[in-house]
Amino acid sequence: MPFPLRFDGCSFTSPVTVEGAQLGELALTGCDKVPGLLANGVRIRRDLDLSRSYITGALETSASTSKLSAIWLCESEIGGRLLCVDTVIDGGDRSIQADRLHVTGNVRLLHGFTAHGEVRLIGARIGGSLDLTGASIESPGTGLALDLARP
Repeated sequence: MPFPLRFDGCSFTSPVTVEGAQLGELALTGCDKVPGLLANGVRIRRDLDLSRSYITGALETSASTSKLSAIWLCESEIGGRLLCVDTVIDGGDRSIQADRLHVTGNVRLLHGFTAHGEVRLIGARIGGSLDLTGASIESPGTGLALDLARP
């Protein structure tokens, strides 16, 4: 899809699924109900913007059979930035599972960013900076709030 795909102020009744898609840009901004994002293997030419959205879910995929997450971005590529400004994620064991994610620009999880569940970025490559200014991450299930280990 060569043009931006934007949803502003929307509510969804099932998870947003874009696994393996090739997109120009994806924005789910100001959405009060997003029951998960399944985006393993997605290729986004520019930004992925989840700012001001409330994302819930305990979803499973073939990328992990043992843990659940609200957002799946394993082996995905983002040509611009990953933006989660004032985003609230209420996940299962994990809020974000993004093993081997490649982001050309910055990853900004900031200001009112709140994650109830681990943010896992194992083996992630970030071309810019990782900004967590004003973020709150809690993970009682796994004990790890932010996992940046190498595989």
